[in-house]
Amino acid sequence: MLWQPRGVADSGGPLERDHELEILTNRIDSVASGDGGLLLVEGPAGIGKSTLLAAAVAHARRAGMTVLRAKGSPLEMEYPFGVVRQLFDPLRTVDPDRWARLMTGAAELATGVFEPAPGAGGAIASAGSSSHAAFHGLYWLAANLAAENPVLAAVDDLQWVDLVCLLWMAYLARRLEGMPLLMVAAVRSGEPPADPLVLGEIEESAAWPPLRPAPLSNRATAVLVRQRLGASATHRFCRGCHDATGGNPFLLRALLETLAAAACPPTDATAQRLDEFGPDAVARQIDRRLARLPPGAADFVEALAVLGDHAPTRRVAALAGVDAARASGVADALRAARILTPARELEFVHPVVRSAISARLAPGARADAHLRAARLLADDDVPVDRVAVHLLAAEPRDDPWVVDTLRGAADRANASGDTVSAVRFLRRALAEKPPPSLRPRIELELGLAAMAGRDPQAAYLLREAVHHETDPGARVAAALRAAGPLRTSGRPGDTIEVCEDALAVADGIVDETTVRRLQAELLASCAQMAATVHRFYAAVDAHPAAVGPGARARAAALRGVPVEDDIDRVESGALQVVEAEDFTSSTLIASVILLTFSDRLQTAKRICDDVIAAGQRLGSRNIVATFSCIRSGVAQRAGAIDEAEADARMSFEVNLDTLDASGIAGAVTYLVDALIERADVPGAEKVLRRSGLDGPVPELFSCALLVEGRGRLYCAAGRLDDGLAEFADAGARWQALGVVNPMIATWRVDAALAHLRRGELDQAARLADDNLAAARRCGQARAVGVALRVKGLTTTGAAQLDLLAESVATLEQSPARLELARSLTALGSALRRGGRRMDSREPLRRALDIAHRCGATAAENTVRDELVAAGARPRRAAATGADALTVRERRIVEMAADGLTNREIAQRLFVTQRTVETHLHNAFAKLGVRSRSELAGHVPFPGRE
Repeated sequence: MLWQPRGVADSGGPLERDHELEILTNRIDSVASGDGGLLLVEGPAGIGKSTLLAAAVAHARRAGMTVLRAKGSPLEMEYPFGVVRQLFDPLRTVDPDRWARLMTGAAELATGVFEPAPGAGGAIASAGSSSHAAFHGLYWLAANLAAENPVLAAVDDLQWVDLVCLLWMAYLARRLEGMPLLMVAAVRSGEPPADPLVLGEIEESAAWPPLRPAPLSNRATAVLVRQRLGASATHRFCRGCHDATGGNPFLLRALLETLAAAACPPTDATAQRLDEFGPDAVARQIDRRLARLPPGAADFVEALAVLGDHAPTRRVAALAGVDAARASGVADALRAARILTPARELEFVHPVVRSAISARLAPGARADAHLRAARLLADDDVPVDRVAVHLLAAEPRDDPWVVDTLRGAADRANASGDTVSAVRFLRRALAEKPPPSLRPRIELELGLAAMAGRDPQAAYLLREAVHHETDPGARVAAALRAAGPLRTSGRPGDTIEVCEDALAVADGIVDETTVRRLQAELLASCAQMAATVHRFYAAVDAHPAAVGPGARARAAALRGVPVEDDIDRVESGALQVVEAEDFTSSTLIASVILLTFSDRLQTAKRICDDVIAAGQRLGSRNIVATFSCIRSGVAQRAGAIDEAEADARMSFEVNLDTLDASGIAGAVTYLVDALIERADVPGAEKVLRRSGLDGPVPELFSCALLVEGRGRLYCAAGRLDDGLAEFADAGARWQALGVVNPMIATWRVDAALAHLRRGELDQAARLADDNLAAARRCGQARAVGVALRVKGLTTTGAAQLDLLAESVATLEQSPARLELARSLTALGSALRRGGRRMDSREPLRRALDIAHRCGATAAENTVRDELVAAGARPRRAAATGADALTVRERRIVEMAADGLTNREIAQRLFVTQRTVETHLHNAFAKLGVRSRSELAGHVPFPGRE
């Protein structure tokens, strides 16, 4: 035969593949014990990758495993979630009841991948988290399937898999440890993939080194030559065949069939005439074979190359212009010529053959064929995204039908969580030159999809969409849709621009409520930037009633004056927004941050808990990450350092590499501070380096907080000069932002403590005096208590003791437990240094207890040293018991004690079930328990005052 079908070995099995087959069978046999992972098979076209995959599939089936199969193709690269659907669609269509069982729990989030809800795309894109939800759901679909029975997922031609599927495979590969699921993927070397970086990430996520089948040796080549051409083949002839094909099995078989058809004797004389035999020679052979086939065969097979493998015969015939009655005969002739496999479904015997057929089509003819294919598919009611794949390969012709089809495909892609494909479809729709009245709407849809996919051009696209909208009402609506995603991605400048663009035409056109919503978005963004904050204050001062309680309270808080008149309204409004489940509302995010800075910590935490729970239920990592960051700040101010670390780390890890500086600055600041408090300065330095925020950062509110955090880190590392430089920078930033509230801007406190460490009492005292004055204007117990402590540290004698005692008394009235511990430590230390060792022990013991309960290792170490100096014997850190649990162990134990299963805990925390099991195992050992039922005596944990 001319070309052997892919995956079919010779009767004796594939030659010289024993090593690879042994590794594959061993991996498959170990899957049942939970030894899952990703194994790649790499090599050039024709080297035998598909044969190895076929052997793996056969072995897995003999072992009774569930087998999922898929393969990429050039057309598949443009089809959203194409390979995912290949893997799972057989399960969905063959056994609906089983499918319903598999699609339970978090797996339900993947429903849109298989059954996208029409019209859902815009809302999902605005939320900016659809792909995360889809990936999370698909992971749990795979986990549910593997829980039933060990699974082998075989994916061929990974280089032709669409980008969103590659992203999902990378997501899954990192989570396969402990799951009885083996993914084996074959990838052709030398072929450009949909995204080299993502393919590289998949390769890095592989559990084992890749299998790289070597070319056949001269000996194996001789075996195949003599099997095909006879035992008389000379040694020189066999070596010539090897040299001509480089030992590539596919090319060798093609060469041998060519020689057999020409009746060339396998002699030394023939060996001298062997030229290098590569893909070009295969193409020439195809041309000769097609010339001998019935009329229409060439058109038929070219049409199949356009439509892709497994296209229905009638559809291929229609595209080729072949009479339907003759189509089956033409297909059989192509099978007999070994251009197609013997299978009933139309399929090329090898990608090299398909590539050679495709190359016969001139670029213009190929583009026209794809357009005709799209219309054929549309007439057959094929899903719109399948139709749109062909439109991507067609040339623009200013066709309204093409525009509508691509928009429909983008909507479906968004609904399934594939914002990458949505962006591709919408860009192509714009290239079709839609009418001027429609273009801004498509640009808006494109910008929203790009923002959801974290595309670097998203902000520009959204600005252009609003600016190009000529209808005033439509421009306002577009601005409101764009403002939220821009703001939540840390782009206040872009938010301001789109709001101004809309407000310029809104007067007298839209209702007052809509105008106020635009103005609220504008003012909230103005308050985030030094260059525009004056506009925020001016609007509040000139129109206090019009701007509303949120803006008034924000202005008062930034300026450091009491906000009690409006903060109650802000609190009530935020609770109403949560009840309405508007989790991306700018009002909600700004309100919770304001409540945090105002020490309304219980309400702020309650809101964050509710929103995070909703985000976990929806599978929205964006919502979870955003409010985890805010909740970390709440926990930090409450002195719950372990909780602050857990939430900040979650937000940091999710958003790293996807948001700009302002988008991750908050998470970095809170995580760095938490690690400092836990005496892990090297860990904090590592986080700062990974974030890329250890250099210049924008003049934004969140970055001012970050600069303060960097200063605290440098001081904790002993770099006082660098720390003081950061505090000076932070002070200038806060001044530019008009922020004097010491509940927000802590640079004076931090700088005063740094000066004290350097023995610079005068500088420290001046800063302490300024800070105390600002704190008294603010009126918040936390601010005043901290300011009194710092002032006391710059004072001596009886006055110092009075200030420190007043600091303790003031902080007793606030939720700032760790600040209270610090003031108790300062008071005890002052008493000890004044010769009152016995009196010092009571405040120091209390400080030790609070610091320990807060999880503040650094503060605990400081106060323990003071107790030792005072002649006391402080307790040692626990190696067992609840106090010995790590942050993640504590959280998982609490959830387990609440009755959640390991699977449910993993789904809520976006981790694998194996991770949960490992943490519970370690926690059980520390707590001295053997089962979940014994946890009741340990939870809730002591220690949150």
